[in-house]
Amino acid sequence: MVLSLSHDPKAGLTCGVMLTWCDEQAAFISEELKGYYAMSGYPLLLPILFTAYQRRLLNQERRRLWTRLLEVETASGQTGAPAIFAGRDASPPSNDFDRMNKGVLEVIQVAAAWMSYTEMLLSAIEVIQESIQHINTTTPHVRLDCVQAAESVMVECLGFTSQRCKVMLSDLHYIYQRGQAQMTALYNYIAKNDAQSTLDISTNSRQIAAASKRDSSAMKGIALLTMFFLPGTYAATFLAMPLFDFSNPSGGPTVRSGFWIYWAITIPLTTIVLVAYLTYLVRIQRRDRLEDIKIARQTHDKTKGQSTHLARDLFEKARGKW
Repeated sequence: MVLSLSHDPKAGLTCGVMLTWCDEQAAFISEELKGYYAMSGYPLLLPILFTAYQRRLLNQERRRLWTRLLEVETASGQTGAPAIFAGRDASPPSNDFDRMNKGVLEVIQVAAAWMSYTEMLLSAIEVIQESIQHINTTTPHVRLDCVQAAESVMVECLGFTSQRCKVMLSDLHYIYQRGQAQMTALYNYIAKNDAQSTLDISTNSRQIAAASKRDSSAMKGIALLTMFFLPGTYAATFLAMPLFDFSNPSGGPTVRSGFWIYWAITIPLTTIVLVAYLTYLVRIQRRDRLEDIKIARQTHDKTKGQSTHLARDLFEKARGKW
């Protein structure tokens, strides 16, 4: 709403132009003018009605903001104050932290904006009160009695509006502080959940490590049993091969002429298997070492980049300050 006035003290005529954004504003001013028709000649009637409408608007926004704060507190469940809101329709606590965070931020930002607007309205009321004193000194004596009669009513109206604005400013300040407390409680609740999740992951990791240790113990037992039976198995297999002749009349075993073929095949094959395994092991170790170097380099570059940006921001702020 925009208002422009001009007043002629000699003629007692006040001309004004008011631009409204909606029909509700125009209807409010029209109804108020009908109620104060006997004081329509008072030059500051329209500004006083203008402040009354702004006070009414601020009161509506304060109530809406208070309802929004209670909605957020009910949704988060992070409050020790009784939720006098929505009665039976109050929804249970939610886990949509992103929506709750935006709701709390909305309450804080809007409360700060309306606090500033209320302070500006109080400043405008002070200007109008100063203008009332100026009117008394510029009004001709012929019309002075009529102006002073209306002045007492206008002063009371301004005093009421000023007092209500101060109460609303206090309420908005309380909503602002309560919104900040809700945001702090919400952040602490999220941090608590993150810590609990980390604890659960740590517990699961310990359980997995214990299971891996049990599996490792079982594998060690199998390896020990294998090593225990391996010599006997090898001896039985070696002696069962047709490389020895136990039918010698002398009673002792005789090595046949093809015995060298076994060693000619076994020794190179064993050598090839060992070389292949060692080659594979070296390649795996080299790949792991290169991955560790790459990760360390990326971490160093990221840290260096953050330090560079931080130093640049500090330099820009310092240069802008000086």
